[in-house]
Amino acid sequence: MKGKFILFEGIDSSGKKTQANLLAERLRKIGKKVEIIRFPTYKKTPLGILVAKYLKGDFGSKEEITPEIGSLFYSLDRHQFQKEIKEKLEAGINVIADRYTASNIFQAAKLEGEKRFEIWEWIKDIDRRLPQPDATIVLNVPTKISKKLSLEKEQKNVLMRKGEIDIHEADENYQEKVRRTYLDIAEKENWIVINCCKEKEEEFEFITPEKIHDKIFEELKGLDIF
Repeated sequence: MKGKFILFEGIDSSGKKTQANLLAERLRKIGKKVEIIRFPTYKKTPLGILVAKYLKGDFGSKEEITPEIGSLFYSLDRHQFQKEIKEKLEAGINVIADRYTASNIFQAAKLEGEKRFEIWEWIKDIDRRLPQPDATIVLNVPTKISKKLSLEKEQKNVLMRKGEIDIHEADENYQEKVRRTYLDIAEKENWIVINCCKEKEEEFEFITPEKIHDKIFEELKGLDIF
């Protein structure tokens, strides 16, 4: 039986790594083979280094880099693993991705209105030959919560110093545009959207990772993914 390909998406520090790990753990407990892949690969691969340099600002500000060029950096990183992902799925291994094609929504959010959807269609075409996810899960977290967590997280991009934020994270207004673009495109693509926070006395607090995971697993069961 072919493995399933599950994608976790969302703005920075929305809990993708945690939820990917929880889903993998649950699937292994019920006897399924699982592997997790994470993008971008940054300095770990020859093409991932392009993303690391882009986020560090080596090619200019995010405004100076067109959505097409920015998207290609990320797409090249993913294309390195086209054969590997395909072979794992065909071998019956379930693959969970922490970011994939939908991560290029960060580039679509540089545009306004319908232009966001036009560039999204172009992004999908660029990755058309890659293995396509069976389910895409968008973790929805308020931007101000994401920003706070981004400042506390471990540094992923080894080209940057501890505590230094990348050219996307530095702009909270842009992060909010990304979040809204994720939700708008999720509606068009019929992706699973999981609200990870609840509002209490005009403040937001995280739902526990375990409860978020339970929601995700129920959604996947409802789609007969597992």
